[in-house]
Order: sequence, then C-alpha cells, then structure tokens
Amino acid sequence: MKNFSELLATDLQLDFELKLEPHHSPLSVQVWMNNNSIYNKLLDKSFTYAARLNLLGPIDLKISVQGKDYNLDNQSAVLIKTFKIDDFEILPNWTQLAIYDNDHNYTDPTTHLGFNGSWQYLIPEPFYQWKHKITGQGWLLTPA
Repeated sequence: MKNFSELLATDLQLDFELKLEPHHSPLSVQVWMNNNSIYNKLLDKSFTYAARLNLLGPIDLKISVQGKDYNLDNQSAVLIKTFKIDDFEILPNWTQLAIYDNDHNYTDPTTHLGFNGSWQYLIPEPFYQWKHKITGQGWLLTPA
C-alpha cells in the first residue's frame, strides 16, 4: 500500500515567494534561502524571488542589511512586502516567530529592517507539520 506522499497526485514541492522593497534609499542586502545565496547587492528597486522547495525539508530564510550609516541617513530600510509558502501568508500573522539580530538590539516583531543586522525565519520541520502546529490545528503524523 502506498502512503499519501507516494501517490502520483501529491506535489512534493512547495511554492515559495519573497518580495523586498527599499525604503527611502538603497541599502546593501544579502538574502539566503536554506544557506544558498539568492541576492547579494544594493537593493535599489523591488526584488521578487520565487522558488520550489522540498516538501519535507526545513525552510531557513535569512535577510542581512549591512553598511547603513546612521549619521548620513537614518530612515533607509528594507521592507519585507511578501513572504508566503504555498499561498500561506507568513507575514504579518506570524512575524513574531522571526529573529531580528541587529546593532540596535531591537527585538520587536517587524518586517521593516532599518538597522544593520540580520532577520531570520526558520521552519525547522516539514512546512505542513509546522503550519498545523502554529495555526492550532493539532499535530500531523510523522512517517516512520
């Protein structure tokens, strides 16, 4: 007997979408998805990234802002406009699960990256198991 994920109609990939926008003036930005660099330059216009991810793998998104000179321009920032997986909007409802490590020790949930540092969103287990837990739908069975 085949299990659910072995059926031909089961999609073993997740749709991932990320959209970033500069606010005020460009900043140097690096973006990693599962430890693979997907962007590494000055963010001077909107950046959209779409990919197909492994259904059962972890998801690790990291956005790093560097080189901001607060004396010259304290209003520049990077805005995370869209972050969704399989049409499930992670932001703004689950922003509090991100870790924002920056040079101003600002730790409140945010999608406005206005300090030098990194913003990381880690889903350490298969996406749908994580989603069922955070939405209060209970646990999904883990295959043996």
